[in-house]
Amino acid sequence: MITLAYGRQNSDRTAGPLTRLPPIRWATVVTSSAKQYRELARECYFMARSLPPGEDRSALLKMAEEWDRLADEQEHDTDPAHEEE
Repeated sequence: MITLAYGRQNSDRTAGPLTRLPPIRWATVVTSSAKQYRELARECYFMARSLPPGEDRSALLKMAEEWDRLADEQEHDTDPAHEEE
């Protein structure tokens, strides 16, 4: 399981575009299926849309792409048509 938190922190350490993210939302996610990886990718894409172009937005887009890649990999690994006999 992975516990996630995203959004702005209630401290003065967070500055810049990330302060415009929604409040922290905690969720426990069991990351064992492609559907859950796709949900994580979608959340990264959603957060990236709220940021101006720059390093923060690029990092979120890269994370989303990686979650999508992992979902593709998971789907391929669990597809019975791809199992070796």
